[in-house]
Amino acid sequence: MGWLRAEERLIEMELWRPPDARDVARQAQSVRVADYAKRWTSQRKLKPTTRRQYESYRDNHLDGTDLGDMPVGSVTLADVRDWWAELRERPAGKSDGSTRNARAYAWLRTVFASAVDDGLLTENPCRIKGAGVTKRKRAIDVPTPTEVSQLADAVPDRLRLLVLLASWCAMRRGELLGLRRQDVAKDGSEIVVRRAVTFVKGKPVVGTTKNESERRVAVPPHLHATVVAHLTEYVAKPRSAVVFASVVDGNTTADILDEWTLRYHWETARAAAGLNDLRLHDLRHAGSMWAASAGATVPELQRRLGHESTAAAVRYMHAAKDSDKAIAERLSALVSDTPGDAT
Repeated sequence: MGWLRAEERLIEMELWRPPDARDVARQAQSVRVADYAKRWTSQRKLKPTTRRQYESYRDNHLDGTDLGDMPVGSVTLADVRDWWAELRERPAGKSDGSTRNARAYAWLRTVFASAVDDGLLTENPCRIKGAGVTKRKRAIDVPTPTEVSQLADAVPDRLRLLVLLASWCAMRRGELLGLRRQDVAKDGSEIVVRRAVTFVKGKPVVGTTKNESERRVAVPPHLHATVVAHLTEYVAKPRSAVVFASVVDGNTTADILDEWTLRYHWETARAAAGLNDLRLHDLRHAGSMWAASAGATVPELQRRLGHESTAAAVRYMHAAKDSDKAIAERLSALVSDTPGDAT
């Protein structure tokens, strides 16, 4: 009778809710934001590097803060603004921290979106305009084909093809390191991108591609012979043999090339070519721009690069150095081909 009277009292006060809703409300007031974020991360299927990054955001920028200690159901926009202001004041090593901050905010916004779906919140408190947007800080100087050739000639012979495929086929580092003999056509005409390698605490982890699907990439004809020669000279016979393997005491092993060896040879090569600020990933920008210059449409470029959206592919369509000058020269060529004075 006591329980029934209590329920009737709630009805009279227009405060009655179903038992399930009350359980959710109790959870919203008893679960800390940091604990919810930890559970959120543990329940998701994530790539190793992504999981490590999310755990870093939680451990270093949420747990132990006022926001991290709050009950999920009590968080307001004002609380998020306070956390955001504190985050922007935190040191970030050599950088200004803007990229770290934007990514941490975007992660937290996604966590709170799940809290809304779980019924712990009625609306997402992460509503700071522009907080989760990263801005490109450096202009990308897309290398020319001649500069790429110089880079390829400056690395050890066994890595020459890696530089060429990174540019002419616009492949990611992880995709290149994940290649096996079975992924490359015997005549060097095509590559099937099936997997990607990431590094967790210096150890290679083989996983799916960025968009978790495979794609076929046609190799430009001028590289076919180079691909075949690399397979013959530097790749073991088994179909599962890695295309870019590590070397110990001058002998090729069955292991994937480690990131530190690749970084050393890349930095040495770019210094020799006078391109000290060029990143290996910038070769992918070069390949995408060259493909666009060759007439590739956005959907075609999207398929070649392995992007899920056309917007992502468009971001790689940068103009090469002096391209505007070249356009102007081609415009003048139209005048010379036209009878009479164009003016």
